[in-house]
Amino acid sequence: MQFLMTSAAWTLPYLLLATGGYAFTLGVWAWITGSKTVGGTRRELLEMVRGFRIAVIGLAVTGVGVWLLTDQTWVLVVSLAVGGEELLESSVIIAAIRADPRRAGEAT
Repeated sequence: MQFLMTSAAWTLPYLLLATGGYAFTLGVWAWITGSKTVGGTRRELLEMVRGFRIAVIGLAVTGVGVWLLTDQTWVLVVSLAVGGEELLESSVIIAAIRADPRRAGEAT
């Protein structure tokens, strides 16, 4: 039983590193494909920001995996702080892109 607990403890960081790397790769790919043209449509801009958001989440997950391997608390703090801030910022940008411009002047 002790072996299973030890092997599971070492498996989680590598699983987080692999998952974070995969999410980062997908996010960068979506970011690049969304930013093919300058001044594209709202849909292309939304795709680009979503790709950025996925890439940031992937980097934050990778940072948590590095923290588990190195036991450096500052890595966890920086990963979660930067990841959380960029996630909030990209959520606001996505909400602004999705907003209907025809209703911008109406009182709510």
